[in-house]
Amino acid sequence: MTKTTPRPAFFEFESESAEFQRSIAQTLHELNQKIVHNRIPQENTQHFTHGRTWVHTANEQIGAGEMQTFSAEMDVKFEDIIDNNLDTIPNSLNKATEAFQRQFTQALYAMISATCEKSGNVVSAKAAGSFPNTFMEVLKKIEFGVDRDGNVSLPELHVGHDPQKLLDELEAQPPEFHAEIERIKAQKINEALEREHIRKNRFKRQT
Repeated sequence: MTKTTPRPAFFEFESESAEFQRSIAQTLHELNQKIVHNRIPQENTQHFTHGRTWVHTANEQIGAGEMQTFSAEMDVKFEDIIDNNLDTIPNSLNKATEAFQRQFTQALYAMISATCEKSGNVVSAKAAGSFPNTFMEVLKKIEFGVDRDGNVSLPELHVGHDPQKLLDELEAQPPEFHAEIERIKAQKINEALEREHIRKNRFKRQT
């Protein structure tokens, strides 16, 4: 009598495998949402349920746009499976998240740069001569915003490298420089509040 060895059954746990894949996809989605909201407030984001392109008909300056694809590769070594190395899962998620964050950040700043170039709202660091002068010129061109609670939001400073060195350079400027910065800030705050006041008056009911 010949005894046969049963062949190995691959993908036997189909429902468990599907649930694992769903869990990984949901975790990646949540991690990516955190990446987006770290740069863009959640109340300022829009979601599309279908389609890849759009046209902003209410503002011709915004124009049209289309979706961009970000991708990341997750790989698992055979040795990690044999060794039952559970750290492989969070390590793979971290690598994928880092890849998404890098691509999203690059795309975001590329879009901002292109938009500023198109509108002419740019400052030449070479023409300004120094970082403090560049900072002041940038501040002059920025319009402050007002949130839904009526608070003026000050602009954020995003630099490519060694931010502390640049901050130290700003702090080292003479009192006259800081006084001018505060004057510009106060002016921008008043302008922002005035714009918000005008905007709200448009929605007042006529009695």
